[in-house]
Amino acid sequence: MSSSRRSSIALAFVAALALAPSAHAAAWSAPAVVPGSAGVLAGPPQVLATRAHGSVVVAPGSAAGSPLLSSVLGPALQPAPLAAWTPPGFAPPPAPPPPGSPAPPSAFAAGDDVLYAGVTADGRALLARAAAPGTPWTAALRGSGVTAVADAAASGGGAAVLATADAAASNAGGAVVLATVDGAALVRQDGAGFAPTQWLSRGGAIRAVAVAVDAAGDVLAAWDRGGAIEARTWSPRDRRLGPPQRLGRAPASLGAIQLTAAVAPGGRAIVAWCGEGDAHGHELAGTISAAIRLPGRAFAAARRLAAYGAIQTPRVAAVYTRDRRGLIVWQGDAGIVARRVGTRRPGAAQVITKDGDHGEYAAELRGLVAAPGGQAVLVWDAEVATAGIVHAALLPRAGDRFGPPQTVRALGIPVGHESVAVDASNHAIVAWPAPVPVAPGSAADGIEVASRPLG
Repeated sequence: MSSSRRSSIALAFVAALALAPSAHAAAWSAPAVVPGSAGVLAGPPQVLATRAHGSVVVAPGSAAGSPLLSSVLGPALQPAPLAAWTPPGFAPPPAPPPPGSPAPPSAFAAGDDVLYAGVTADGRALLARAAAPGTPWTAALRGSGVTAVADAAASGGGAAVLATADAAASNAGGAVVLATVDGAALVRQDGAGFAPTQWLSRGGAIRAVAVAVDAAGDVLAAWDRGGAIEARTWSPRDRRLGPPQRLGRAPASLGAIQLTAAVAPGGRAIVAWCGEGDAHGHELAGTISAAIRLPGRAFAAARRLAAYGAIQTPRVAAVYTRDRRGLIVWQGDAGIVARRVGTRRPGAAQVITKDGDHGEYAAELRGLVAAPGGQAVLVWDAEVATAGIVHAALLPRAGDRFGPPQTVRALGIPVGHESVAVDASNHAIVAWPAPVPVAPGSAADGIEVASRPLG
């Protein structure tokens, strides 16, 4: 079959999906283009939802003097024109990283306010806080030789769980974990500023970090030190760090290539990671594992959730819902899989999607967030021939399994890098890069946004 014939079939299939009269598909709004976003971006967008100050889409800009751009979403979640919103000292990399190299570590989080954590050109951590979208930033520099950052805001804020670094925030304040040449360190938010740096682990090769904060202000920090997955907690009640805990190991050759954490009041916690080893001569290239803590207990021994082959791009996400149901979702050889966590041993797996479902393939996990209404929202994308589809699935209140896939957006080109958040009115919001018309017959990369009420 010719490539033009395949493209025509793909476009027809995507159009049918977009126009299908299912209740799930109709629940999502028509995508709205962020005004002024065409041709001015240096990276994918991220959507952030605060508790009381609305939502905002942020993205790195390509123009000098506007390295960070934002679009505040109105009451009907319509995006405002892009405007500069740059923390003092923030600067994009001088050039895109070479193929195969990691992006500069950075992360955003939102709760009562908005947090940013990144790394400067000279290897220091740049931490910034804004009281509301579009308001001035308060910034601070910490550490040296920083190689990775993770930031979090107390649960309830819209945060990307699959970014290079994790993020979260709330009225209990946020937290940042830094990976430096000297070890792993914690910096907590203290009002409008940041508390002194606290060392979590000295020495060792820190290769991945993650952090989570619950509504009570308890902080869970995790890191990979030379292949050992370790964690510590900080309590607002005694205002000190707990002892280090070793949770498991990742293959020593490359260690954890992604690490995520979730925490809930009452002592519940999840740390999950993708570990990658040497695939040469081996059937399996890596594993996805998790350690779970229940109230009044220490972390249970880590359990392997899945394995993946050398050609897979593994991802893992974890979250607690408002009623403290724990969820782990990962992407591996079986496709995208979810497990409810309610005991020391993860429950039965639910395959959300796998290659071949509805003619789709190459599914990529993009986001998992909890909603203030008690639900959880999962977002991924997939390809059909030359077309791309953005999907979402909803975990209902008190439910154990996600509902069927919902089509958020169907495009005639591959898609990716979606971001998801849920605002204070319990509306799910998804943003993604997409070609935006700039003149008849031409387009440039811009941003689209869609939303739906969760009820």
